[in-house]
Amino acid sequence: MADKLVFVVCLCLLLAPWLEANPTGCVAKPGNYDSTIPTQCTYGSFSTPLAQTSFTTLSTQRMEFVEYQTSFTSAQFSAFSSTTGFSTKHPNSITIACKSGISSFAFGSNAFSDFPNVVEVTIINCPSTTFPASVFNGLTLSKLTIKGGSIASIDAGTFTGLTITNMNITSEESGLIIKDCPITGTLPEALFSTLTTMEYLILEGLNLDQLETTTFTNLTSLRYLSFSNNKLTNITEGIFGELRALTEINMDENPWLCDCDSLWFLDYSLYHGIKLSGGPLCSTPVEYKYKRATKYWDEVCPKLNACGHNVGVAIAPATCILLADFISYILVVIVVIISSIALGIICKVRRDLKAVQDRLKNKRATSWGRVQEMMKKKEASSGVSQKPPFPTKTGWGN
Repeated sequence: MADKLVFVVCLCLLLAPWLEANPTGCVAKPGNYDSTIPTQCTYGSFSTPLAQTSFTTLSTQRMEFVEYQTSFTSAQFSAFSSTTGFSTKHPNSITIACKSGISSFAFGSNAFSDFPNVVEVTIINCPSTTFPASVFNGLTLSKLTIKGGSIASIDAGTFTGLTITNMNITSEESGLIIKDCPITGTLPEALFSTLTTMEYLILEGLNLDQLETTTFTNLTSLRYLSFSNNKLTNITEGIFGELRALTEINMDENPWLCDCDSLWFLDYSLYHGIKLSGGPLCSTPVEYKYKRATKYWDEVCPKLNACGHNVGVAIAPATCILLADFISYILVVIVVIISSIALGIICKVRRDLKAVQDRLKNKRATSWGRVQEMMKKKEASSGVSQKPPFPTKTGWGN
């Protein structure tokens, strides 16, 4: 009996380092069989600050913090900066899932400063009372997802210091995705203006009833934009003016007010080669309710040519020559014609002058020949050497 007890004690001593190799409250995500299994840490079960060095058998490449309450701040973590041993099949990511039933949640400024190499951040079901300035400061992400929950207040500088760019990392989507997360009030002006390299922006199910003209300022790399499933009745003309790379917009599931001024974006998308996916539906007037906005546009609104409201000449359905350009082209044609005529006149004058010169030369040669012949005859008859007469202006006479 004593021998068995000694054996058990020794076995426990040997296994103790392995049993305590990872922080309490952190386990491999149950039911996941990926090559790199996410590590799931339950809020309140692990000691803070949680350090990357405290993990020895669990991977820190795909961290999931679940049942989170109250707040997420940089003080809760320490130096998750190493990427040694990380797989290229999965991005370095963090997921924060809030506990069901909580009424408020807060993020601190620079909340992710201890995760400098993370490339995907996902926030799920967090009823955020505020997103302060510089929450994501210092991060370069392929994808930032905020899904579920709500946002009571979002600072104009929330995304200051954040870079979102396409890194070609294995992922279904990339860019900034805020989805099914009602926002109180309107989005601050120029909220996304620092995200100049972002290519995808999804703002779906946010309860938005207004977009400022400057909402999409500086988004010169943006290719896809969605603000479907909101409460927008119209958008201000010119709101897409800086979106030079834009190829597709999804504005479906909004209660559009259909009149010819409010539907300006139909002509705009057509003549800028932008695809409208889904197709917006009218909420008013009543006779067009639940019908496509394009139907109202085709049946009611006067059609603009390719020049729209600009002064110019439409030479094709989607091609316009502006008046200033048209005048420039006409002037160029006139200059070319005048130049061609002048060149023709110069060539003709030169030919005529050469012909006159040739005639005079031939005339002089003929006159001189006759003079020489007469001189030879006189010398033969008189035996005296003859001198030629002095020529006139037109040569030697007969």
